Amino acid sequence: MLLKRFLKRRKTDATAHPRTPPASLEREPAETPPPPVEPGDLDRLAATLVSATAASERDAAATRYGELLARLQPATERAPRLAAITAPEALASLARRCPDPALRLSLIARLDAPEALAECALEDPVAANRRAAIERLERREALERVVREIGKRDKVVHRRAREKLRLIAEREAEPQRIREQCSGLCERAERLGRLGNWTQDRALLDHLDQQWGELETRAEPELRERYQQARARFIAAFETASSAAAREQAEQQDQAARAATYQALLTRLETLADATAPEAAELSRIEQEWSALDPLPETEQAPLEARRRALASRIADRGSRERAQAQARTQLAEHQARIGELLDSPKPLVCHRAERLLERTRDCCATLDDEPVRAACGTLVDRLAARIRTQRRNAEQRRDQLGGKLAELEQRLEAGELRKADALFQSLQAGLELVETSGCANADSVRAAERLRQLAPQLRELQQWRRWSADQHREALCTEIAALEAEAPALEQAAEQLQSLQQRWKELDRSGARADETLRARFQETATRIRERCRPHLEAQAAERAANRAACERLCDQLEAFIEGVDWEQADWKQVVQTRADTRRAWAAIGPVEARHRHVLERRFHRALKRLERRLESERKRNFAFKRALIAEVETLVEHQPLEEALERTKALQRDWHTTVAARQKDENRIWREFRAACDAVFARRAALQKAQFAELEDNLARREALCTEAEQSAADETTPERLDARLGELDARWRELQSLAVPRQAAGALKARWQAARERLLQARQHARDRERGRTIALLERQEMLCARIELAAIAEHGQGLDRAAIEAEWTALGALHDQALQTAMDARLQRACEALADAATAQTLAAELDAHGEQRQQLCLQLEILTGIDSPPAYSQQRLAYQVARLAERMGDGESDPLGGTTELLRDWYLSAPAPADAALAARFARVVAALTPESAHDTGTPA
Repeated sequence: MLLKRFLKRRKTDATAHPRTPPASLEREPAETPPPPVEPGDLDRLAATLVSATAASERDAAATRYGELLARLQPATERAPRLAAITAPEALASLARRCPDPALRLSLIARLDAPEALAECALEDPVAANRRAAIERLERREALERVVREIGKRDKVVHRRAREKLRLIAEREAEPQRIREQCSGLCERAERLGRLGNWTQDRALLDHLDQQWGELETRAEPELRERYQQARARFIAAFETASSAAAREQAEQQDQAARAATYQALLTRLETLADATAPEAAELSRIEQEWSALDPLPETEQAPLEARRRALASRIADRGSRERAQAQARTQLAEHQARIGELLDSPKPLVCHRAERLLERTRDCCATLDDEPVRAACGTLVDRLAARIRTQRRNAEQRRDQLGGKLAELEQRLEAGELRKADALFQSLQAGLELVETSGCANADSVRAAERLRQLAPQLRELQQWRRWSADQHREALCTEIAALEAEAPALEQAAEQLQSLQQRWKELDRSGARADETLRARFQETATRIRERCRPHLEAQAAERAANRAACERLCDQLEAFIEGVDWEQADWKQVVQTRADTRRAWAAIGPVEARHRHVLERRFHRALKRLERRLESERKRNFAFKRALIAEVETLVEHQPLEEALERTKALQRDWHTTVAARQKDENRIWREFRAACDAVFARRAALQKAQFAELEDNLARREALCTEAEQSAADETTPERLDARLGELDARWRELQSLAVPRQAAGALKARWQAARERLLQARQHARDRERGRTIALLERQEMLCARIELAAIAEHGQGLDRAAIEAEWTALGALHDQALQTAMDARLQRACEALADAATAQTLAAELDAHGEQRQQLCLQLEILTGIDSPPAYSQQRLAYQVARLAERMGDGESDPLGGTTELLRDWYLSAPAPADAALAARFARVVAALTPESAHDTGTPA
């Protein structure tokens, strides 16, 4: 530091020659004044300087010319003479050889030769001239020479030369730098918009435009064209994207409005579905409003449609259930009536028909929710089932009796016993009919029926005599039909009774007895009149059955057209399944048709249904296999690495899972549970990983918190600055190591703040410890200073003969030792010198001779300490203080030092070692204020040795 070096030089000079005045102030003998300069001599030297070819001759002439020119009076004539010399070599020689610094400076200002300027920058003894030369020097080679050779002789010149070299290098590299920057800006402009971040890239373009504006004038034409093209391309793309974004936003708003409308309609539909009696008009309005809306994107429309269909299905199911309940009640009533008729009828039951009736009745009972009706129906069903069982037992018994009765019939026919034979024949026929209707026929019953047909001719021969009896029956039928015509019952009843009478007439015809034509005509005429009377009822019945037949044919046509029209490669299977269910319900709702058409239509309908069912079964198997494949793929992902890829693939497979045609409910539930278990196994890995990561974050957090706790504890426990400094370095290193470990985000801020607070406490504790240490050191130094000063002053005053050196050393030892071994050694040396002065008069005289120099040195040291500690100095020292501050600023600018005055430790060291010094109460008071500013009160007041 400049001031410290200045003070040390002053100290050294004062110590070596305390009383010797500077050489510049010593009186010298008067010299003879030089003769005046002749203009002719200057002209001749100038001519020689310009014309000389040898460097030595030119340098000698330059030296002499400069000496004479410096003595030329008046001084105004020097400039014209220098201006007259224009030869570069002459100017260079004069700039180097002229003894007058001001003339050399003016010559340096005219130099252009790099080598000459380099010589001046290196060799000129005046710093201002050297700096003027380096300012004019611009050639790289010359500047490099100056940097190599100037060394530490002139740091300003060295630094300026290096700065100029740096500027030259930057200037030379500037075109390439500009080109690289422009190329980089072009590349960045060309990358704009690639990722679709239009808003961010538009802001980035403004930033690029600002940077390009600074470089555009220095950019190459092709780069300017390239940047403008990239900018225009991005602006066009940005405007297009902005328009698309605006349209998309408008579409999104429109979609949001439509979605809200859809939701409102669904809410109304849900309210309607929850109502006890849904209004058909409201349902129709909702359907119309729904159809009038434009559809949303498939991903949004599909859930809404699914929900709508579900609600509509709920409403339809409720209506269908109510209709089904009503229809089931009607059918059950019909079945019960039919069962009652069968139970009341004495005729044998057709068992397979009765069993179908029982099955249909049970199905109707299962559909109904009315428990009393189901109980009553169950009673009838049980009675009919019991009758069927009884009839079959009877049929089996009669089947077993056929052989014996046939043998008996043959005997009766041989004996001509018509009555018994006819009874046996009728009994066998009834038995065979009972066996047939009961479903108990076997080979014996077939042979018995064949044998009975073979015996029939013999019986007919015996029955000829019975024709008159048949005519009697026909006469009775004519009487009954005439009574029916006379009674005129209701049309439906009349039609049924007419049909019964006609059936009985036909039975007589089938008995083999030929009818009398008169009776036949009479019966037919009456029957025709009754039929004409019942025609409205018969026509209505025929029309209803014809309409039912047309409905069946229409439904078959629709089903077949649907099957033919579906693209089975891309079929909507949910619609197919719905169509099948709707078709079945529609078929069951159609009433009876003519007997001649019924079987044909049923075969056609069931054939079409089987075709549809085969398609559904094929898709059902395919969809089931597809789900199996999804399960297998998910199971392979359970151990797949990396986990993120396995999770994304599992989510994609979950989205792919769908059901086109459902299998049995238990199969669907089972395969869904398998799929869910496989997916859960994949996601369980993520849960385990997240748990491990959370545990790791918590562990890292605990380690950092423990470090903060340790730092806080260290700040409270440690007292010595050395231990605190070491502890701070150790904790900082450990914190930097732990900073690379992640912690929970929500705790990071508070944790960092806690660490900063703990570290600040450590720094404060270290500073307090240092202050205490410095206070103890200064206190000990003051006590040692007092002892040394007492001995030194006693030695100088020559009244210390009575002092005991051993006692002094004991007192010195009792004071204690400083931590700074070098300073303690210096203080020990001061004490030794003072003790030697007690016994050596020459040493005492030397100490006395140093008093004034040390007093002046302490004045300078105290002033410097006041500057550092910010304490005001006495007014008498204001100019000196200002000079020190200026010197401090110049030194900082010249050497680049951050603090040219240094710390207070060295100054305090110099203070206590600049002894002996004369007693000065004012200086002591000033120094006491400095010490008070440098040490805490607690440390300064304590007497604890360091």
